[in-house]
Amino acid sequence: MNIAFEWKLQRMTNCPLFDYRINYHYSKKRVYHENNLNPPPRCPRLQLRGQQERGASRKISRLQSQLDSLKTAATNKEKGQIATFLTFQKNDAEEAMNFYISLFDNSEVISVKRWGKVAPGKEGTIMHATFQLDGRLYMCSDSPPIHDWDFTPGVSNYVQCKDEAQLDALFAKLSEKGEVMMPPNDYGFSKKFGFVADRFGVSWQLNLD
Repeated sequence: MNIAFEWKLQRMTNCPLFDYRINYHYSKKRVYHENNLNPPPRCPRLQLRGQQERGASRKISRLQSQLDSLKTAATNKEKGQIATFLTFQKNDAEEAMNFYISLFDNSEVISVKRWGKVAPGKEGTIMHATFQLDGRLYMCSDSPPIHDWDFTPGVSNYVQCKDEAQLDALFAKLSEKGEVMMPPNDYGFSKKFGFVADRFGVSWQLNLD
């Protein structure tokens, strides 16, 4: 082997970036074998980046596994439970659902299925959605046909409030553009009670013992 080439090659092996500078006509293993050279040390920065990428990949896998577990738990939670189902007829199910979720803690959308292009309902509206309010299961849908019936005060959501401030705040938001049936007051059976139908027609009884 040419002495000059051997000297240059030995100098290159001391460089962490040797893997990228060696002539592409030779594979690394072939050059190491033919010249009795040890493999060059890996670049510390590249090695660290590789470790970080592997760590990030493992973290993403764990998060995905946790997300899948939560979805499975949410699906299983729906089974065997009695849920309140709200049927909307003005294509405002999603608006109502998001409004209710904003009112209560421990509330979230669990799943949403939408009407497609070829469907009886308006495209993009809610075919079936599952959500929870304060940990309790609810479902809703935008009904394609318009029925003669609608929401009624005969069936309402009963909320046992923690304090007067919560009752007043809920009543103020629920009664906006809605219908007040019993304003907040002491009616003799509790400290304070209010009965209201919100702007979507859904009725709420708010009570404070």
